[in-house]
Amino acid sequence: MENQNLFDLRIDDESASFLKEISKWGRFLSILSFIVIGFYILVMLFVTMVGSIASTSMEAAYGGAANPMSAMFASGVSMVFMIIYMALLLIPVVYLYRFPRASKMRWTAATRHW
Repeated sequence: MENQNLFDLRIDDESASFLKEISKWGRFLSILSFIVIGFYILVMLFVTMVGSIASTSMEAAYGGAANPMSAMFASGVSMVFMIIYMALLLIPVVYLYRFPRASKMRWTAATRHW
């Protein structure tokens, strides 16, 4: 068996058409993921604000010491976790968004070798 270099990979016409189709779906799914993540961020901001307001109102309504710092701390902690979660969620989506351009460059370079 002959030793083949991985970077000397040849792509036939059928594989190139599959790569084109995959890159179209990758672009679509990445844009859809960006939109979903944006909605998720908006919903989490809304829920955090409503939760902060509700906890302050509940403490005041039920005779507890209305400590606004506890509500601000709880909402701040949830915001930090949300930011970390969104950053971890965005990493694969960004790579999925970059994939179609890289694959297009690959299959155009590979088809020129023919």
